[in-house]
Amino acid sequence: MLPCTGGRPRTNVDQYHSEICALYNEGLNAHQISEHLSNTYSVSISYRTLKRRFQDWGLNKRMPSHVADEVKARIQVLFFQVGLEDNDMLTVLRDEGVKIGKYTLIRLRFELGLKRRVRGVEAIQEADRLIRRLVTEELEKGVIDGYGRRYLATHFRQNGHIVARYSSPVATTLLL
Repeated sequence: MLPCTGGRPRTNVDQYHSEICALYNEGLNAHQISEHLSNTYSVSISYRTLKRRFQDWGLNKRMPSHVADEVKARIQVLFFQVGLEDNDMLTVLRDEGVKIGKYTLIRLRFELGLKRRVRGVEAIQEADRLIRRLVTEELEKGVIDGYGRRYLATHFRQNGHIVARYSSPVATTLLL
């Protein structure tokens, strides 16, 4: 009785290893590289097989876990002063040459305390106390006289404070 080897024979792409790695590092995905191999060398390999080879070769597209302080500072500026959402921030950062993924950006935002909303009873109460104090201080200075609700939220955000644009009755009450 013959031993059962099972499965198809392995597609040999090891001879194209350096070219595949270079294409992968240039940003091509497994589908595109598979298509390239098929068109250029008539080598048929599925993208799933190619992805397994990436794992065997130790290739991954994970972003480095260490991010420079300049990038963190830029994220803070884009969040507070420009008021961008995550996808827009990601586009700006990538245009500036920063290689960062969506979930890395979200993780960094949370590490920097840049949250879009406050949750939990105690956190909401603390945020309301802070808003009351800030609005009172700014009114005493005369800085925010005549500001509407929207511009008031923008003003505080640009100064590094997270304030809801519509949901905070505290700021509205203090202005009236």
